[in-house]
Parts: sequence; C-alpha cells; structure tokens
Amino acid sequence: NNHTAAQRWWRNLADELTPEQAQQSLTKFATGQDGRKREGRDGTTTAAAMFAAERLAPLPPTLFPVVVTEERIATRQAVIDWRGNRYSVPPELAATRVVVHQRLGVNTIDIATISGVVLARHQVAEPGLGVTIRDSGHVTALEAIALASAPPGRPHRKKERIPPGGDARAAAAALAGTPTPTTTVIDLAAYEQAAKNRNTLT
Repeated sequence: NNHTAAQRWWRNLADELTPEQAQQSLTKFATGQDGRKREGRDGTTTAAAMFAAERLAPLPPTLFPVVVTEERIATRQAVIDWRGNRYSVPPELAATRVVVHQRLGVNTIDIATISGVVLARHQVAEPGLGVTIRDSGHVTALEAIALASAPPGRPHRKKERIPPGGDARAAAAALAGTPTPTTTVIDLAAYEQAAKNRNTLT
C-alpha cells in the first residue's frame, strides 16, 4: 500500500491542492485500496480482510506514563522559563542548571537539581501567557537574602514605600470624581507626656 501510494497517488497529486484537500484525496485513495485482491501466504485476500483478522487490542483507558524532561538554567532572579511562562526556584539555585519534569496529562511541573532532588513544584499556566509564577516560600527566602546583602543605613529613596502626598490624592480624587480626601494628623506627644510615670491604667 505504501509503495502504491508513493508511485500512483503522490506522483499524480496536483500542486494547487491544500493540505486538507490532499488528506481527503489520500483517504479516498486508501479506502479504494482496501478492496483490491492480493495474493498472500493463505491465498487470495484483501487488505480489509487482513485488517479484520488482526483483532487489534483496544487503546488503554489512560495515557501512557510519558514524562517530558528538559534542562534549564535558572536566572539570577531564581526563575526558569517553561513553555512561554516563568516559574520560581529556591534562591540557592539561581544561575545554576536544573531539570524540569512534566508528566503528560498532569498540570504540574517538578523542578529538580541535576542530581534528581525535586525542590519545587508548580501548577502550570496556559503556555505562552508570559506570566511569572512564584512560590511564596521562594519569595520570602529571596527577600531575606537581598536584605542581608544590602548595605546598612537608610535605603535609597527609589526603594522606599512613600505614601501618596496631597497633590497625588487630589489628582486621584479628580479622576474618580469624588471629593478630595482629607487627612487628619493626630499629635501623640500629649498622650506620651500623660503616659509617663504611669504604672496603672486608672
């Protein structure tokens, strides 16, 4: 059948056919070949009769346990790229080579060291979204390392979390169409003075 298809069908296939039209043509050709008589060890038979006699076993109810394994190099921010998204790893794996395992039919990935020790597991996102998925434990450990390596003293102004000022609140209120919020500042100096030398609550 393969030889006949290559010699008779492929050589006579029109160049202007689309892939869908070519598939339909091949299916029609192959169906017509099922009834052709051919000589076998047991005499004259057909491809359809041979197929019926094979009694193929049904497909298994579950997917074959295939595990896709690929190597990646973690970035200095302790993330790896996988199918168009990024996933976090423990900070000690930053800039090192890791191995990603994903079993077919499962929506999780395991990230392991080269020696095979699994150190991270994530729910996979839809491929190609460009999202970054971080484990909360990885984030905490990474922040601790960053703070430990930071120089002493007051942080740079760009790294401080400064609350919005009056102009910013007024602009936000104008955009939202709401009255400008007012801020009441309470001086706690008087309370501090009254609390000095007090040992009881009465």
